[in-house]
Amino acid sequence: RNYKIYAISILGMSIAIIASFHIYHFVYKELSTDAFHTKRKDIYRLVNKRPNSNIRNTETYLPLGEFLKDKLPEVENYCRAIVNDEPLELHINESSQLEPFIFVDPSFFELFNFSLKNGSIEKFRSTPNGIVISEKTAKNLFLDENPIGRTILVSRYKNPKKIELQVTGVINNIPKSSTIQGNYFINISGFYNFSRSEYKKFEWFEGEADLYLYLPHLRDKESFLKSVSEVVIMQQKNNSHFVSMGPEDVDESMCQFEMQRLDNIYFNSSDIPKQQKKGDLQFINILVLVALLSLFLAMSNYIIMNLGLNLNRANEFKIRRFLGASKSTIFNQLIIESQINAVICFILSLLTYPIIGKLIAELLGFDYQLSLLNDGMLLLSYFILILTIGFIIGFLEFLLSYKSIFIKDNETPSSLSWLSKKLMIGFQLFLFISLIICILFVGKQITFIQKKDVGFNIRKIASVSTQYEPLINELESKSYVNAVARGQKLFRTKIHLEKIKIDKPTTEIEAIIVQGDADYLGVHNIELVLGKNLNASKLPKAEDFKYGRNKINRGFVEVLVNEEFVRKANLKNPLGTILKSNYILEVVIVGVIKDVYSTPLYNKIQPMVFGFDFQGYPNLYQISFDEKHKEELINFVQEFYINKGFPQKYLHLAIDTYDYKDIYKKEIQLKRLLQAFTIIVLFITLLGMIAISLFITESKTKEIGIRKVNGATIKEIMFMLNIDFIKWVGIAFVIACPIAYYAMSKWLENFAYKTSLSWWVFALAGLFTLIIALLTVSWQSWRAATRNPVEALRDE
Repeated sequence: RNYKIYAISILGMSIAIIASFHIYHFVYKELSTDAFHTKRKDIYRLVNKRPNSNIRNTETYLPLGEFLKDKLPEVENYCRAIVNDEPLELHINESSQLEPFIFVDPSFFELFNFSLKNGSIEKFRSTPNGIVISEKTAKNLFLDENPIGRTILVSRYKNPKKIELQVTGVINNIPKSSTIQGNYFINISGFYNFSRSEYKKFEWFEGEADLYLYLPHLRDKESFLKSVSEVVIMQQKNNSHFVSMGPEDVDESMCQFEMQRLDNIYFNSSDIPKQQKKGDLQFINILVLVALLSLFLAMSNYIIMNLGLNLNRANEFKIRRFLGASKSTIFNQLIIESQINAVICFILSLLTYPIIGKLIAELLGFDYQLSLLNDGMLLLSYFILILTIGFIIGFLEFLLSYKSIFIKDNETPSSLSWLSKKLMIGFQLFLFISLIICILFVGKQITFIQKKDVGFNIRKIASVSTQYEPLINELESKSYVNAVARGQKLFRTKIHLEKIKIDKPTTEIEAIIVQGDADYLGVHNIELVLGKNLNASKLPKAEDFKYGRNKINRGFVEVLVNEEFVRKANLKNPLGTILKSNYILEVVIVGVIKDVYSTPLYNKIQPMVFGFDFQGYPNLYQISFDEKHKEELINFVQEFYINKGFPQKYLHLAIDTYDYKDIYKKEIQLKRLLQAFTIIVLFITLLGMIAISLFITESKTKEIGIRKVNGATIKEIMFMLNIDFIKWVGIAFVIACPIAYYAMSKWLENFAYKTSLSWWVFALAGLFTLIIALLTVSWQSWRAATRNPVEALRDE
C-alpha cells in the first residue's frame, strides 16, 4: 500500500546486501586458497628467518630434503620446487619465447593435488630430462596431437646451448586458488644442466629450493625445528672445506627455521618476496567487519521503516487477531515478508554484478570472476545467509511490535520500540562520525608520506637493470638524463642488516650495506657532511669480480657511513675507522653522509655502510632524470629491450621507478575501502533519519497544530523537531571521538614517522555530520511547521 516507503526500505537493504555479496565473494575465494589439497594439514614449507631482517626466505639447500628424510623419522616424504629467478627460453620452430619454469621432485605430484591428465609420475621419475606441462600449454604447443614423448628445446636466455626435455605428463590446469602456479615442471634431476657449472660443490651453502615436508605424524613442532637447525649446522661444519671459512665461523643464527603449514602459507607470506601470490588476513578481517556492519545498518533501517512509518501496521494486526489470527500466524507473516524482501535484494545483487563487479574488483584489488556453474556452493551458502538475515529481521520486528499488537486496550504501550529506533539511529551516527575521522587521518598520513623529505631525489631516480653498456651510453646522451651511477637501489622495502665489527673502539653494530660508485651521491643528491667521497680511481672493474665467495685480499676499501651509523657506533672521530664483516671484509671510513629515509616510513632510519668493493659487481644503474620525462625514459629502456628480443611481459624488470602507490598500497587500499563504506553508511543513515523524522512529525501533528494556533513560529517549530537530532549527533560525537582516537593511535603505531592526531579533524567530522543531519531532517521539519494547523485539528 505504501510503495514509496517499501521502495526506500528495499533500496537501503539492497545497497548493503550488494556490497556484502561482493565482499563475501572475495573472502570466500581468498579463504579457499589451497583448500583443494587433501594433505594440506600435513604439508609444511620450511622458512628461514634471517636475523636483523624484515623478510623471510624460503630457499633451502638442495640436499636438505633427502638428508632430513634420512635423519628425522617425522619426515615421511618431501618435495623441492625451484622457481628460476630468470625465465628460460623456450624454442619453438624458428622462434623463441621466455617462460617461467619450475624444477620439482616427482613427489611434487604425490603430495599436491595437481592431477595428471596424461602420462605417469613413474615415467617422470625415471626421466632426468623429463617435463610435465599444463593442459593449456600442451594445447598451445602441440594443438590436438598427443604431447607425451614429444621433445621441447629449452635454454638459458641467449645461451646457444639448447637442452632437450621430454614430455612425460600433462596436468590439468592449475586452479587460481593455488599459491603454486606454473605451466612447465622440469625434473629436478636436470637442474644442474641449467645452473652454473661449479654450482654442485656449493649446494650446501647456496640456498635454491623451496622445501615442502610431509609430516603426517608430527607431534612437537618446536622440537622438530630444533632438530632441523642442528642437522644444517652440523652439515655446514663438516663440509667447511668447500669454502674458506672454518667450522667456528658458521653463523648458527642463519640456520634458524620456521614452518608454514600449506593451508596457512597464503595468509602468512607478506614478508616473503619470492612468493608472488599472497593474501592479507588483516584486510580480510576488515572486509568482514565492513560487511557485517553494513548488514546490521541495513537491517536496523529496514525495521525502523517498517515499524516507524507504517503506523497502521499494529492496528492491522490487531484486527487480524480479533478475526482469529494466532500469534504464530502473525510471526510467520513477518518472517516470510522479510525473507521475500531479502531474496529480492539477493536477486538484485546477481543482476547488478556485471555492472558493479568491475568497480568492486578494482576497489578490493582482485580478479575473481563469478560463475553460476563453478560457484554453486558460494551462491548457495550466501543464499542461506540471506534467508537467515530475513528470519532475524522478521523475528526482531515481531519482538519490537509485540506489545503494540497483543496489548490490551486498557494497558499503555511500552516505549521499547521507540527507544530501539533511537539507539539504531544513534549507532549509525556514531559509526558515520568514526569513519569520517578515520578517513581524514588515513588521508592525512598518506599526504604526510607524500610530502615527507626523504633526503634524496626519490621521485627523480630510476633503477635500470642491464648488462648492456650501449644502453647506458645512450641514456647518458639523453637531454632528460641528469646523471648516471652504477650501484644498487637506495630505497628498498626489504631490509637486511649485516653485523659490522668496528676496530676502535671495539664494538659491533648492525647496518644496511649499499653498493654504489663515486657518482652515486651526485645522482641521488645526498649531502656529504664530513670527509670525502669515494675515490673513483680506486674502484674495481667488472672483470675484477669472479663468482664465488672466496676471500680476496684487496687491502682496505673506502666506504661512507651515515650519521645514524656514527651515532649508534658512538664514534667520536669516524674518519679512518676500520670496519669488518663477512660481507665487506676490511674497509675504512672516508666520509659521513647525511641520514636519508631509504626504507618505507614504517621503519626508523638504520645505520648504513656505502661503498663499491663488496665481492660482487651489480648490474644495476641509478638514473637521475627530469621528472617530466618519466614515461619517455621508461619507453626508451623498454624499446631497447624489445629490440634485443626481450618479451613484453618481462619488460617491467628492466626499469623500476619509485611509486608511493605501490609501496603504501595497503594504506591507500584502506582509505578507498573506508571511503566506500562511509558512502554506504551515509546513505543508510540518511534513510534512517528520514524515516525517524517522518515518524516524529506524524506523531506530533496535533501538537504542532496546537502550538501554531497558540502563536509558535515556524522557526520555533523546526527547532523543537530538530533538537532531538542535534542531541543524537552530540552523543554520537562524544562516544565516537575517544574510540576513533584510540583506533587511529594504534594504526599509526605501524609507522616510525607519522602525522599528528590534530583536534580539528574531530571537530570537522562532528560539524560535517551535524550539517548532514540537519539538512536531511530540516526539509521534513519545514513541511510539518508550514502545514495549516486547521488540517491537524479539524477532526478534534
